[in-house]
Amino acid sequence: MKTVQQRTDHFTARMQSSLIDPVLSAMQAQQQANFAAYTNEFVPYQVELRNWLSLKGFTGMIVFKYEALNGECYRAWRAFSGDARIAEFTALKAKYVAWGLVALDVSAMQLQVWSVIVP
Repeated sequence: MKTVQQRTDHFTARMQSSLIDPVLSAMQAQQQANFAAYTNEFVPYQVELRNWLSLKGFTGMIVFKYEALNGECYRAWRAFSGDARIAEFTALKAKYVAWGLVALDVSAMQLQVWSVIVP
């Protein structure tokens, strides 16, 4: 039976082979590029949300709910446009109001941060 070190060495040798290493290197480069694009796009919205939260004086657990809502708004903002985006933001508003957030505050956040007017 192989020892832990022998197994680790065998796995490392397989992963550094000439067949796999270029694939992993290409995947890593693509993952880094994707993450950089995501952070460049999402972070300004997150900063805007935190500024809005501090202006409203929200603290504690409610901040986490707004952070989660902000993430879902980002997903909807990327996936939809036009009336479909407004419908998705309206559904998110209903979901988070059901979870205890105030409807006017959710609408204000979606307008302030995402520039989407939700009825």
